[in-house]
Amino acid sequence: MTALKNNLVKLDEPLEVVENFTHCCLCGTQLEFTHTVDYGNLAIKEEAFCPACSIQTKSSTFTLQ
Repeated sequence: MTALKNNLVKLDEPLEVVENFTHCCLCGTQLEFTHTVDYGNLAIKEEAFCPACSIQTKSSTFTLQ
């Protein structure tokens, strides 16, 4: 259990949180985000991908208010 705790990333600092959200977890390259608005369902789909690794890393859907 101690070994597992030592490998976890601490998200105590606000800048660390932003860094982890905006950069690839595999190579550290800054992610590129796209946003698609669906007015019929009142939603926005946000997707992030790494241009270096060519992988999609995040996909979230948010409700328009």
